[in-house]
Amino acid sequence: MIFIFFSLPAFCQSFGLQFSSHEAVQEKRTSFNLTPGKPACFDQNTDLQFDFMLRSNMPIYFGYLLRIVTDQNRNIDIVYNERQRLLNFITGEKFISCPVDSIGAFNQWNQLTIRFDTHNKTVEFLANGHALGKSAIETNDQLCCRIVFGANDLPGFQTADVAPFLIREIKITENKKLRYHFPLDENGGNEAHEQVSDKKYFVANPGWIAPMHQNWKKVYSTQTGSVPALAYNKEKDILYIISGDSLYEYSPRNDAIRITRLSEKRRDMAYGNQGIYNHINNKLYNFYIDEHSVSVYDTLQARWDKSFHSDPLTIFWQANKFISSTDTSLYTVAGYGQLHYKNLIQRYSFNTQRWDTIHPKGDFFMPRYLAALGMNASGDTAYILGGYGSKTGDQMLNPRHSYDLLAFDVRGRQFTKLTELKEPEHPFVFSNSLILEPGTDNFYTLIYPNDRFNSRLQLIKGSLHNTDYEPMADTIPYQFLDVESFVDLFYSPVSKKLLAVTLHTGKDTVTDVNVYSLNFPPNKMIAATTTATTESAGKWLYIIGGILLALAFSRIFLKNRKKKSEKTDPATDINHQHQEAAAPDASHLAPSITLAPSPAVDTTAIYLFGQFEVLSRDKQNLTASFSPLLKELFLLILLHTCKDGKGISPEKLLEILWPDKSSKDARNNYQVNIAKLKTICEKIGGININRDTGHLRLLAEEENIFIDYKRFAELTGGAYTINNQYVTALLELIQRGGFLQQLHYSWLDDYKSEVSGIISDIFVKYATTADPEANAELTLRFANAVFLFDQLNEEALVYKCKSLMILGRHGMAKDTFSKFAKEYRENYGVDFEKTFVQITGNS
Repeated sequence: MIFIFFSLPAFCQSFGLQFSSHEAVQEKRTSFNLTPGKPACFDQNTDLQFDFMLRSNMPIYFGYLLRIVTDQNRNIDIVYNERQRLLNFITGEKFISCPVDSIGAFNQWNQLTIRFDTHNKTVEFLANGHALGKSAIETNDQLCCRIVFGANDLPGFQTADVAPFLIREIKITENKKLRYHFPLDENGGNEAHEQVSDKKYFVANPGWIAPMHQNWKKVYSTQTGSVPALAYNKEKDILYIISGDSLYEYSPRNDAIRITRLSEKRRDMAYGNQGIYNHINNKLYNFYIDEHSVSVYDTLQARWDKSFHSDPLTIFWQANKFISSTDTSLYTVAGYGQLHYKNLIQRYSFNTQRWDTIHPKGDFFMPRYLAALGMNASGDTAYILGGYGSKTGDQMLNPRHSYDLLAFDVRGRQFTKLTELKEPEHPFVFSNSLILEPGTDNFYTLIYPNDRFNSRLQLIKGSLHNTDYEPMADTIPYQFLDVESFVDLFYSPVSKKLLAVTLHTGKDTVTDVNVYSLNFPPNKMIAATTTATTESAGKWLYIIGGILLALAFSRIFLKNRKKKSEKTDPATDINHQHQEAAAPDASHLAPSITLAPSPAVDTTAIYLFGQFEVLSRDKQNLTASFSPLLKELFLLILLHTCKDGKGISPEKLLEILWPDKSSKDARNNYQVNIAKLKTICEKIGGININRDTGHLRLLAEEENIFIDYKRFAELTGGAYTINNQYVTALLELIQRGGFLQQLHYSWLDDYKSEVSGIISDIFVKYATTADPEANAELTLRFANAVFLFDQLNEEALVYKCKSLMILGRHGMAKDTFSKFAKEYRENYGVDFEKTFVQITGNS
């Protein structure tokens, strides 16, 4: 056992318990009561110890980590103060503080200890073994207390203010003897295993960490009517899906999607086109190697500056690409087409806008495709792993799998072979990208067998300098066909996630797009669940199995020697009724309305904010069923129904849609299109068009349909209280984008203006009354949403810049102001009258 432990590289599995905080309503926040039945009692000196970490990118950070209440009704708490970025260790009314920046609380696990001295009646607080201070406590000779992490309903000490944090390895020792041990390594359920007593304790609303690092989660899926391209912006944490008529922006940080309709649709997307985000000039590009054509996206105009000539075939299928900061150029590597594998290295200079071909030196680079490529942090070396090809490039002459790992030196234009992975029993190829783990020599990529259509993707971890690799996490379904499929892997340093994106283009160039996410770092594969398993994986599983077996026998042996100690009996159940947290001081207009949840899985949904979208009850996207005329007809009926419930008269429809036709022709068109629209409504389910009052109305079964505009009208049309809960519910609706932002009908202008005005008014009322520091993140989100409806909203500019300054993002605040001033000048022809200092009060 000693030989095994010291001869194998260490690898720590991610596990623990994540606490839901202010992002969830009170009853959905996490609570873990270690003493549900009766207080735990200790006669001798006792240590309560656990590992903790703060969650990243959360809107609010204030709240409790832990509350201990003694039998004298004295509280001992650990509370995070987000304004001062301090962990406060509280005893009664006194506290000792620890700056979270001093322990890296957002990026690494830290060990906190509460040490009770029953003889001297003191409590001492320690962080990572370093003493922070002591406080006196009132207690009897025996310390009896209740211990609750997160939210609690202890009489007289209830709180629903939970900090967003993670914990693991809770240990309670009495006189250095282990009394309680909760590893918190569960993979599901609502119970935590206590190992000393071998009992289970209830956890309310648990977020187990292990599955987040083990199981890929599908976070978004859609269909595009073209062959899309992918790109990733690591600074802004945005995944781009580039299609012929839209730009999709997915944010893994908040799991939000924004769809922008192009102002100029590109009729065709060429097969083999690819996308890339240039971090040097902060621009998004779409390129087509066959034509040596590069198109740049104009964010202000929502358009690409050029289109490509579509061809049913490309000679650069599955080519790799990277951008090097050493010469500000885009490089494309390898590819396949017309029965030939390529080893071409082509370069496009962003400065000169010209293409050329690189003739590399060094080790032989075999022609190939289906390889993985990753770039180092300095931007001067590209690493290329494996693929499928042949030495001559001719598909007829001995094609084979390759597992070599080469480094391409951009400055020296030279290939160097670093290593070669052990050849597996079952051959596989790679996803388009290789992810290099920051600060290490490790890499991650996806592998899959290319000899079958119904394949599966398996994540592997390897090293730049040896032949070993191991499977990680579970697998992802993948339909593979050379000319129809594409898969890529991205790493989000902001949200600490891996993103896997699969594309499969079927008939009529309709492409299925699926996005999966996995928390980083990934855990090892639990079992061999894929056909792309490897010899290396088998060795690791045998070794791990041997270690676990040995540990099991050791534990049994030690447990039999252990004397029975007095333990507290846990209760089998717990009732968590949390007291509602106080809302921030805001504009109280009237009693608060009930905030309805998002649409359920089996609910028909119609979205008007952002891109017009219609989903049937089984989540089939039926948007493409609407022709331009049917879409306008449907929206006229829907919006007039939502506005006052009366609907719209047929005469008004004839006047709007067929003003230049004779009465007879207009009515014929009306009857034909109404019939078509009713057929679509039957496919959607839960809605129908009715004319029982002489007006056309869209009738819906309330429990079976969700319309975001109707929900918006409910939120803003009645009595409501503008607080954090209300704003969060409103943002859930409007953050998809502007109201029917890609549709431009003259009759629609009044609706758009009304929606924009309502949102702006609510924003001003919230921003002027909410605590600017405590609610900086939410105010920032709200301001960003306002800009979706009004790009030149001055109030949104002021509060966005102020919020960014409060959050310490000074550069982003100045960039926001500069961009606003530029757009103001372009739209009005005069300079914006206020300065950055005037709107923020900061230089």
